Amino acid sequence: MMLPNCQREPGPPKDSPASGARIQPRELPLSVRRELRFHAADASFEAFNHADPAAACFIITRECAVLRVNAAGEALLESGDVVHASCGRLSMRNSEAGRRFVHVVADAQKVSDLATIVTRTTTRATPFIVSVHLIESEQKGEHEVQCEADWPHAIVMVRDPLDAPVAPADEIAKVFGLTPAEARLAEALSGGATIAEAADGLGIRVNTARNQLSAIFRKTDTNRQGELVRLLRPLSAPQSPRPK
Repeated sequence: MMLPNCQREPGPPKDSPASGARIQPRELPLSVRRELRFHAADASFEAFNHADPAAACFIITRECAVLRVNAAGEALLESGDVVHASCGRLSMRNSEAGRRFVHVVADAQKVSDLATIVTRTTTRATPFIVSVHLIESEQKGEHEVQCEADWPHAIVMVRDPLDAPVAPADEIAKVFGLTPAEARLAEALSGGATIAEAADGLGIRVNTARNQLSAIFRKTDTNRQGELVRLLRPLSAPQSPRPK
């Protein structure tokens, strides 16, 4: 974004220590920094919404206040089974997922620019996948826009696993903390293979595959292969689309 030309007072002499000094982020007018931040948030929101229109999408502040929501997000809020907006603040219905969500949003820059949370409901066995994406400023380096408390801070995506394709092994391993061998088995099972077929394709014994599957169930908080498959499918959806 190009900033308008401003009338300035005559600067110091060229030999002055202040000559050649560059404007730092905090020296940009508050209104300009706010406009840049909201512009970056809207661009990210549109990119995510275009990449996966079936997913619920929210722009939130550091305090989880909802600034913008798409149609799928409004429907999810209305159902009240997965998320709700008490006093305008987004939260999870599941208490354990809710605590994790608050921590991730508050410490997004320390955790990473992407954190994934699995949240369950009382109305069905298949969980939902919640991903928190830190909003990146369009201005980098010396003009990086600092985020105030009531400005856009993160994009939250809530995906239903039921209609998504199979996820790759490396993504499965990253999200659920699986070993490479466990992730390869999970990927094979997600593609419709039986435990025997997966073991044969991976060149391991069936008993080894069963032991790995037990570890996968424990780490993903699932109990059946069908439930595991439904959980893994949304991970193949685009994770961090960039605004054009």
